[in-house]
Amino acid sequence: MEKNQPCTGFGLLFTALVLVAALQTAAGARAGSAPARSGETALEYRIIEEGKNAALQTEEPVVRAFTDRNEFLAFHKMITGTRMKASEPSETERLDFSRNVVVFFSFGRKRTGGYGIDVISVRKRERTALIRARLLEPPQDSFQIQALTHPYVILSIPGKDINRVELLDNAEYRAKTTIR
Repeated sequence: MEKNQPCTGFGLLFTALVLVAALQTAAGARAGSAPARSGETALEYRIIEEGKNAALQTEEPVVRAFTDRNEFLAFHKMITGTRMKASEPSETERLDFSRNVVVFFSFGRKRTGGYGIDVISVRKRERTALIRARLLEPPQDSFQIQALTHPYVILSIPGKDINRVELLDNAEYRAKTTIR
């Protein structure tokens, strides 16, 4: 076999299958849920929006839950400075607030850029939704923008019977909200 031979049909097919499997694995980590723990049931969730800079002044973790479209859109305008237009077929405009709860959460203000949030799972215990997530920190020796940032996630979960949402990091309680 000579070096630098062009890829055969089998080689291309194998490469394509590996690429598809990797993309499916990455996509599966962004939506769905993990196996449930004892006394908890897994909830399917959908990430609606991820951002790097919510217009909030708190350094503490925060979680807010919405069952009303207008309340959510007003809050979204406050944290992003933009108004979602009804004519835009955005992810948020397609949400069914009669059957879903929309949750905003953040681990608070950070001193530099480079931070993100990874949703690990969303589970339900009785009438409480438990969001397990972790703060992704920038690499230690990396250059980052020297500005205050406030990374956040907005996700949708099913369940009109949910009356409380808790944010946990490594099973440690961080923030909660009660749904009216």
